[in-house]
Amino acid sequence: MVRQIFPAEQQRIVIESVQGDLVVYGWDQQNIQIEVDDEQPSVQREGDSLLLGVCNGDVTLSVPFTCTLVVQEVEGDVAIAGVSVVELHEVSGDCNIKNIREMVTIHECAGDVELGSIEGAVELGHVGSDATLSAVSGAVELGSVGGDVVLRMVDGPITLSDVGSDLVIVSASEVTVQSVASDLNIQGGIAILRCVNVGSDCKIQGNGDSRIMVENVGSDLIVSGVVNLSVENVGSDAKVQGVQHAEIALGNVGSDLQVLGNHAALVRVGNIGSDCDIRQVYGQVSLGHVGSDLKLTDIGGNVQIGMVASDVQCKGIHNSLDVGTIGGDLQLNADFPADSRIRASVGGDAIIALPDVPNLSIRALVGGSVSGRAVASSGGRNQLNMVYGDGLAQLELTVGGDLALRGGSSPRMSNSSSSSRESFDVAMAQFGVEMGRWGAEFGREMGQLGRDLGREMGQLGKDLEHEMEKKGAKDGKQRIHVRINDREWRMEPERLERILAQARRAAAEGVQGALEAVEQALHNMSMPVPPTPPTPPTPPMPPMPPMPPMRPMRPMSPMPPMPPMPPMSPMGPMSPMGPMGPMGPMKPMGPMSPIMPETSMQWQSQSSEPEQVQQERAAAEVPAVPGASREQEREAILRMIAEGRISPEEGDLLLEALG
Repeated sequence: MVRQIFPAEQQRIVIESVQGDLVVYGWDQQNIQIEVDDEQPSVQREGDSLLLGVCNGDVTLSVPFTCTLVVQEVEGDVAIAGVSVVELHEVSGDCNIKNIREMVTIHECAGDVELGSIEGAVELGHVGSDATLSAVSGAVELGSVGGDVVLRMVDGPITLSDVGSDLVIVSASEVTVQSVASDLNIQGGIAILRCVNVGSDCKIQGNGDSRIMVENVGSDLIVSGVVNLSVENVGSDAKVQGVQHAEIALGNVGSDLQVLGNHAALVRVGNIGSDCDIRQVYGQVSLGHVGSDLKLTDIGGNVQIGMVASDVQCKGIHNSLDVGTIGGDLQLNADFPADSRIRASVGGDAIIALPDVPNLSIRALVGGSVSGRAVASSGGRNQLNMVYGDGLAQLELTVGGDLALRGGSSPRMSNSSSSSRESFDVAMAQFGVEMGRWGAEFGREMGQLGRDLGREMGQLGKDLEHEMEKKGAKDGKQRIHVRINDREWRMEPERLERILAQARRAAAEGVQGALEAVEQALHNMSMPVPPTPPTPPTPPMPPMPPMPPMRPMRPMSPMPPMPPMPPMSPMGPMSPMGPMGPMGPMKPMGPMSPIMPETSMQWQSQSSEPEQVQQERAAAEVPAVPGASREQEREAILRMIAEGRISPEEGDLLLEALG
């Protein structure tokens, strides 16, 4: 290990590349200590910055607490603690950063990211795997994350683009999320949440004053401790509880809905696929369609319902109630306050519990029998008019089955008569049949809606994961891996092309042996080298004229020989040909084009061949390129280094390859 110490005259450290792991510690000394596995990197001072070149192998830095660290590229893992500012551009491994006094910026990390005790803001671009952030004082901005995201105790606002798996948030202020492929789980309270898509379950534990806005939830929704909740679509069940004085607005719920409010202020819901249970709402309740049973308990405001496929049970209705159609039975226990109105069309039976001293007018059209105090009718087609007290509240019913009035005092006025319409019995019976059929169909449709939404949101997660993989493959720079005499170099193909171009330029400007030296080094590393000047690619052979398609033949005598082919002439692309006969020996191909991203032998993308195979190939003998002597070649490379045409690291690679 090589160690070097510099006085900390510069408070900004810029590292070009680390070919292994990077470890940085903050300390209270005014010195910068560099420890590397291999030779010391190039060091330059420029203004307030200390510039480090390419570092082969692992690097350990000890720097003052006040330093700013900027790293362009790290091939391995990164661990940083106790500095002021961190900026990482490209990390191939994991990042573990903690105890940072100001800001952390990571543009791209292929592995996991773990940040802790960050006193400033955090910006993350693309994270290939999981991201965990805890104890962050400033704002957090995250781009695309391929795996899980865990955020704990973030004081500033949080903005996330796409999360490839689960998102867990513990104690946050304001969160904006574009898409979560799997589950969203918020614990310990949150002030504001804005989210577009959640692929699976969504569980939110608010702090009693939380405001939640979500467009789509693929599966179940569980919410508590909020003051405002707005969700457009829920694929499966929805449960809202502990929402004192809350306003709740839901669009479509694929299955069951429970609102167990602690005196919620308002509940508005569009369509509910199955059962609906709403309790303790002191404000208004508005429902569209309910696919199965409906239960309402302790409702203080007005209630308006479009259609219920099955039974309705209302207990503790303290104001007006308007139900368009009920496919099954109705059980109603209401206060019937003055000036209130309750109206319902019931396909089955209706049981009405009256107050002890009702102040009510009743008008009902009943298909079955009517029973109650001081009123009785066993026949069908009943038109009923009754007044209790001053009749200041109103109850209007159309009942396909029987009507039972229970409790209350005797009516002040009552009359009942049979309907003159002969079709009444048939119409009311048909009403019940159709409503029962509608309820079954509506339940199936809403159930299918939930399954479709869940499937779509699940596909969203798969698409997001696929996009993450594509982005990682697209953004990942391809590098050539060179290993000579137990030493390794990694660099981009463009960098090798630049070395060769510099060699040509040096040769043209009088550096004898420069081009021969570089070509010989590349030959020794089993890298095909183009000639100078490069020859154009061999032109393709002129296309052959298309052969006429052969018709299917029945078994028959052998075919006569075919006439000779016409002379070759330039034409369009060939049509598909049948199997060709054996080919003769091929002529040797001309030189290959300049350095390609992927090459054979020793040059290759990292991890494309086992190391043992690389060493065996490196040991193979390669014909030498005729030209300058070995000593002239080495002198040419050293002169190119001295003139700044190539870096010391690049020259070291070429000298090692020359042997």
